[in-house]
Amino acid sequence: MLLFMACGGSESESGDNIPPKEHQLQINIFTPEHPLVTRAGDPVLVNSNADENVNSMDVWVFVSKVTTTTIPADEVKFKVGKVVGHLSLDIADPKSFEGGNYQMSVNEDFVNELPKVNVYVTANVKPSNTGITLTANSPESAFGDATLSGGYFGLKPSLTTQVPSEGLPMSGVLKDQKINDDNTPLLKVKDHVTVVRAVSKVRFIFSRTNTGDNEKLQITRITLDNEVIPKKEYLFLNAPYSTNSFNIEKSLEPVWEPETLLEPLKDCDNIPVSTYPAKYAYDSQLKGQEYENLIDQGLKQETPDIAEVGRFYLRETDQSVAGYIYYKIGNGEEKSARFSMADEKGFTRNHTWIVYGYFAGKELLKIYSIDTTDWSTSSADHPVFNW
Repeated sequence: MLLFMACGGSESESGDNIPPKEHQLQINIFTPEHPLVTRAGDPVLVNSNADENVNSMDVWVFVSKVTTTTIPADEVKFKVGKVVGHLSLDIADPKSFEGGNYQMSVNEDFVNELPKVNVYVTANVKPSNTGITLTANSPESAFGDATLSGGYFGLKPSLTTQVPSEGLPMSGVLKDQKINDDNTPLLKVKDHVTVVRAVSKVRFIFSRTNTGDNEKLQITRITLDNEVIPKKEYLFLNAPYSTNSFNIEKSLEPVWEPETLLEPLKDCDNIPVSTYPAKYAYDSQLKGQEYENLIDQGLKQETPDIAEVGRFYLRETDQSVAGYIYYKIGNGEEKSARFSMADEKGFTRNHTWIVYGYFAGKELLKIYSIDTTDWSTSSADHPVFNW
């Protein structure tokens, strides 16, 4: 039996709210401290891999609306689209960065006019890992136009199977924000910016028992359905991140050649033996941390009894992600097992999907699919990365 389980799921120092001597605009950036992979309300999960590292971060602020009614229009200095400032943050410890309050200097004209602003934040966004170039002098239009396309987290010419050295690209945006001047000379952007990964991740996990014909099991290939991943994904959302947020170009990328998706586990010895492989199938009674810990324990123990193929980092999609896992029993004909994501928008940005398959003999096939949902942190104040 081959069973499949799919679950989804500054330049300025960080401020401490002490008023500065000169006018400063403070932006609060939130990057949740620990990610979570599965259902809402579960405890947070400590994740030690490079998925969550913040290696670099940049902040831009632009005027979105002139609000002053006392200054003649032709004398307004901060007109719509004008850059207020840019910060390039030095990240001392990429593994533990959680955001904070960051300040940029503003002049007397800005203080007098107090326009509404748009705030853009990027993390780990470099030309080398995204194909995107944003500089201190980039106009605001460049942020709306910035896209992940081509070989960056797509299907061709090759899949992204490792976190780039620069890190996974992340972004956050706030639009039309009012400036709070109650504590001048320290001004504050009204809301916090939540920064999330711009891509999603899929993992395939396999195991088998050690009896009968399953000794001859071969996983030959894994394919996705055609036209699932978009040709372009916009780096920034149109609004702050929330459940199943996405911003993509509607044209879809044709699927790649099936045999290039994964390095197949053709040698049965590459699929570990588990005394009870069913224990790694997702149980609705398990909390997210418990299930992820169970998978990680099986992978990391001295003699692993499950194997991981992937991880694969892909652009988000609003399509239902589905495909086939192909396998052989000995010299028999190639068979296939269908896997699918129940939630149509479960592979939008910042989501993880785990597909687990095990073989228990008799060539019977059963497939399970679990809805992916948005996740929350132990703090009720903010949403959270779901890895």
